[in-house]
Amino acid sequence: MIKRIIFDIDGTLICNVSFKEAIADTLKEYDLYSEENVVAYLKGIGSYEEKYSSYNKKDYLTHFSDILHTSLNSEFLDCFFDKLKDVVPKEYQKIDKMLQNLSEKYELVILSNYFSNSQKARLKIMNIDSYFSEFHGEKIIKPNQKAYLDACSSHLPNECVMVGDNIDLDIKGAIQNGLHAIFVNRKHIRNPYHDVIEIENVEDLTIEMIEKIGGNI
Repeated sequence: MIKRIIFDIDGTLICNVSFKEAIADTLKEYDLYSEENVVAYLKGIGSYEEKYSSYNKKDYLTHFSDILHTSLNSEFLDCFFDKLKDVVPKEYQKIDKMLQNLSEKYELVILSNYFSNSQKARLKIMNIDSYFSEFHGEKIIKPNQKAYLDACSSHLPNECVMVGDNIDLDIKGAIQNGLHAIFVNRKHIRNPYHDVIEIENVEDLTIEMIEKIGGNI
């Protein structure tokens, strides 16, 4: 029986948004703006996770200081978080309704690779933060095994479902660690896991799908 649903955020709950403007606005406030620096910052988001296994301010500021050839302080990060909180979709009522329905039967938590406070602020802007009892993915990030098991908490992995858009981080990582998975395939890429339920948008997720995974129907 499924007891807990674990959601990714970017590309799953928050889609069709760009970080470029938030990055540019932050760099402008610190006289660091250039198109080259914006591109470098965007690339640095991916390279950070290749180098580090958790999100902490010291490593993050060191990483981006090196990329931008400057010395960044914690105020820079606070400024960036403030810009990020508004990087959400304009329409999210269907997501709210889906989460409301699921929350009546299952525990809902987050597993998203980034700083929890920043991610919580974005979900709060969407008025959906209250559906989630726990936030994971800051202290240990996907695809580290501990990230998935921490998100399961006291539940067995086979009592949990990971919902996400990234084949490697959300689907493969979850399955390899004993969780079920649902693939949010907005880009219509090839899904190598033929027994994994696939949906185009997260708002399409239903209780019936979860029950099917849990063997209740």
